[in-house]
Amino acid sequence: MTSYRATVKGHYLDAVSNQADQTNLFLYVVDGEWIGGLSIPDIDALGGGAHSINGETFEEVHDQPVSDWIEAFEIELDELTDF
Repeated sequence: MTSYRATVKGHYLDAVSNQADQTNLFLYVVDGEWIGGLSIPDIDALGGGAHSINGETFEEVHDQPVSDWIEAFEIELDELTDF
């Protein structure tokens, strides 16, 4: 996997962050295919988590709270690693 970082102006998060006038984008590529990315306002003290590449929260992308997703992931991981 290759990751790329770009800093852009005019992103949705610039308007809603109230502190940043630019946003950092992180793009992920595998075998020449873009597989995803995330965006984070370009400020030193960031509260909260990363957003989708277009500025959506985890809940907006996955239609569930991140805590529920983490719990399900931990259960699945335990099952996969239970020898």
